[in-house]
Amino acid sequence: TYIKDIPREKDFQKIFISCISKLHPQQKAVFVLKHLENLPTKEICRLLKITPENYWILMYRAKLTLRDFFEKNWIKK
Repeated sequence: TYIKDIPREKDFQKIFISCISKLHPQQKAVFVLKHLENLPTKEICRLLKITPENYWILMYRAKLTLRDFFEKNWIKK
């Protein structure tokens, strides 16, 4: 899924971009490379010079952070 495939609703796009921008830089890199650029995990680890274990920790934390932001800014609107 690329950013252009995200629903066209302007409010959603604003919140999505705002949420992504609030992630820790490494969390943001892992999330964007995996879910927006569709890179395989092994390639992301090589590019960022991180272990697979660190990748999964960063992805987990990114998803938790994004879920919290969406719950506060989108779902409960």
